Amino acid sequence: MNSLEQQYFDSLYLQHLTNLKLHGKRPATIDAYACAVSRITTDFKLNT
Repeated sequence: MNSLEQQYFDSLYLQHLTNLKLHGKRPATIDAYACAVSRITTDFKLNT
């Protein structure tokens, strides 16, 4: 990912976390979702 793509991803990631909190998800659920997104992102970065 170039820096522009990274900035876009970061903003979407923060928006996702904010939405989970606003929907009342528990911290453990938010952590699980964050880990899943992180793993997918790492796999994407390694495969491109």
